[in-house]
Amino acid sequence: MKDGEAARSPAPAKRPGYLEVVSQTFFLVQDFVSRVRLAADPVDVLIAPKVSEIGWLEFHRASEAINAGEKAALAALPDLMSAVQLPDADS
Repeated sequence: MKDGEAARSPAPAKRPGYLEVVSQTFFLVQDFVSRVRLAADPVDVLIAPKVSEIGWLEFHRASEAINAGEKAALAALPDLMSAVQLPDADS
């Protein structure tokens, strides 16, 4: 520290806005409800694209979300095929 300079404290953390608090609360509740429903009635195949870094108001990132969904669906295709029982062609 140079002579005459006051010690700087780190900037205080930015407080979240009302919309951010409401949206985070909504997502926490939605996540809880989804987990409870999945525990009560497990699915045969769950496709869960990796989109956690995309915010719910980031519409400009739609192509990223779509690509992540396509990638997750293709990765789950073997599980989907084994879960689906197709009727025999002879029937």
